[in-house]
Amino acid sequence: MEFDEAVKNRRSIRKFKPGIEIPAEDLEEIVKTGMRAPNMANRKPWEFYIVTNREVLEKIVLQHAPGEGWKKASALIVLCARPDLQKPLPEDFMWLDCAAAQSYMLLAASNLGYGSCWVGLYPDQRKMQMVQDLLQCESLPFSAAVIGIPDETVKAREEPDVGKIHLIG
Repeated sequence: MEFDEAVKNRRSIRKFKPGIEIPAEDLEEIVKTGMRAPNMANRKPWEFYIVTNREVLEKIVLQHAPGEGWKKASALIVLCARPDLQKPLPEDFMWLDCAAAQSYMLLAASNLGYGSCWVGLYPDQRKMQMVQDLLQCESLPFSAAVIGIPDETVKAREEPDVGKIHLIG
């Protein structure tokens, strides 16, 4: 898929076809793409957890969307921030770096033909702690991406509002 197609076609998917296994190499490629995102001073203040365990996946997604849609996703990729890798730079930039990585992963999933949706964790301390406990990790859960084969068709986006573009020349 061409880059502009991946961007134009990406949608937030909230309903997935159940029982579909995504090849490990595709999940790894999605994460590697996220790791190619720009980040301050090339600190790479992140780590990624690929969750295919149904019990763990369902516990995480049901905190955000009680219902069957996300629960049927094939995988969940949790993106965690690592403040220790950000030092001595300001910690706040770490969250921006993670947001860039998350965006790249969603585009990579679209490019591979999967549906995905951004699941926000940060700054909700309760959700972050719950995911941290489930994953038994010390890093700070920032977000997750549910990934799978869409079981819904989402309406095309409106064209961007060019009135919000200002050229200073």
